[in-house]
Amino acid sequence: MTEWGNEDLDVDFSRIYEIAKRDDLVEIEEFRPYKNTKRFTENLINDLCQSTEKYELRKTIQELERYIKESDRLEEFFYSDVSHYIFELGVSEKKNLHENVKLLLMYILKDENNVDKNIKQIALKIYDYINLNKVQNENIKNILQESVVSVKGKLHDEIKNIEREYITILGIFASIVLSFVGGITFTTSVLQNIDKVSMYRLVLMIDFIGFILVNVMYILISFILEINDINKRRYNKYIKCINRVLLAVACLIILSWFFDIIGIQKYISRCFFWLK
Repeated sequence: MTEWGNEDLDVDFSRIYEIAKRDDLVEIEEFRPYKNTKRFTENLINDLCQSTEKYELRKTIQELERYIKESDRLEEFFYSDVSHYIFELGVSEKKNLHENVKLLLMYILKDENNVDKNIKQIALKIYDYINLNKVQNENIKNILQESVVSVKGKLHDEIKNIEREYITILGIFASIVLSFVGGITFTTSVLQNIDKVSMYRLVLMIDFIGFILVNVMYILISFILEINDINKRRYNKYIKCINRVLLAVACLIILSWFFDIIGIQKYISRCFFWLK
């Protein structure tokens, strides 16, 4: 029975090299030792991916015993072959594979089972390859998830910035339209009713409409500044000053209306004609 070691590994590949020279450097896939090892690897993975209820541990041990007795085989497995077969398995099959390979390893490592040393080496190598593949898949999955989260965050920020730009453009356009239409309507209304109402009522209405128009414009501009993360506090003092002026004008108009200053002026003019 061949011992598992570096010496056998060198002899095995030396034999492959001699075969390659005789066959004019034929592809490695055509070498019988490689084909036998690859076929055994596939069969072993297929056995291990069965459900735990159907998995026959003793059958796997027998397959390993037959394999180490073969002459046309490699002393090492190719990780590329193992990973290739694992990639083709489904989720449930991969789960069965990891559970069954643990059962296999636990069995062969127990001294009371008297498992051949070469079989232990093969089982350890297969177990190592399968778990290495699992770790690599988990790392790839984590990297992909982190990349997806990062890309989603960047896309969200880009979309948010685009939405802000659209809203800003629409807001500016709406402000211009509102100012223009409001100004035209306001001017037209004043000119049409200048001779139909009292001076107090007309001026008070002008002041009230101006108050509404200015504050609506301020609310709209504040919204545009807020969605663009611009500090609007420094602009608050301007709207406060304007509102105070409009409020003061309204108070003066109401007081004048209450005391009828224009009427008093006309009365004084009639009584004291020399003041005309």
